[in-house]
Amino acid sequence: MKIRQDFVTNSSSTSFIISIKGDFTLENFLKGLRMNKDCALMEMVENLYKVIYRAKKELSFYKDNDNEDIEETIRGLWVPPPDGLVEEVKKLLADNREVYAGNFHTEASCAEELFLCYARYVISTEDLYFNCEDLG
Repeated sequence: MKIRQDFVTNSSSTSFIISIKGDFTLENFLKGLRMNKDCALMEMVENLYKVIYRAKKELSFYKDNDNEDIEETIRGLWVPPPDGLVEEVKKLLADNREVYAGNFHTEASCAEELFLCYARYVISTEDLYFNCEDLG
């Protein structure tokens, strides 16, 4: 039996889906969270927004081909997707909302990304849909 004695990493990632009503701005993100800019946690929330902004890609980026429907795309990213995710994304797209997907990594360079990587949550308001509920 061989035993590895040098540095070993055990990295993982967490996938997410997000949609913000309107442009993907900090102001709209805060509106979706029902937060004001004078919040005591504002610096942390701004950093969370920056991590999400850098990690997100339009959902269409993940399509295998132009003929693939959104359900196939979602099922290709998350097997199986959480209950209701496909329907929620279809509803957002029908409302002409841009939908993004992405990943957070444990090899993160900031505490906010580590938080996002390990937390499990769904935020669903009129202005924000953010699902990081065991997506993979």
